[in-house]
Amino acid sequence: MRKQKCIDEAVASASASRLRTPHFLTLVAMLPQLILLGATMVDDQGAWKAPASAFAYAAAIYSFLGGYWWGVALTTRPQERAVFVIAVVPALFSVALFLPWIWGWSWPGPQLIVLGIAIMASVLVDRRFVGPSISSPAWLRVRIMASLGLGLSTLFIGAISVGGNG
Repeated sequence: MRKQKCIDEAVASASASRLRTPHFLTLVAMLPQLILLGATMVDDQGAWKAPASAFAYAAAIYSFLGGYWWGVALTTRPQERAVFVIAVVPALFSVALFLPWIWGWSWPGPQLIVLGIAIMASVLVDRRFVGPSISSPAWLRVRIMASLGLGLSTLFIGAISVGGNG
């Protein structure tokens, strides 16, 4: 039993070591949204530009997640059609959230809130479909950090935008 514990610790340590760069890059990837959050809070003149840019960034990242899920499904569970359906949802959902702007409805505040919630919920897909394929608690921690960071900042930008418009 002691030997297995040592092996488990060594694997966990190696896994954590391999994830240092992804941890760092995850933090770097959150910077644009955090900068846009700051701009939304301080810049009354550009009150629309920062939220619109934040929507574009969050929608791009969310769509990327769908592509990632597609790739994982293709290589690890090609027989499960549900995973492929779930994988196309982020891109279609992002486009659907963009349509109110084209139609002249209230945008981007409410859609940023919904998109932020969807990004945070994406971890549930990772836990259910991707996690078993990767089986790394360190990887899941990176995904939780990324989803909460981007999701919450997107949600806050949306809330500020809604609050500023009415």
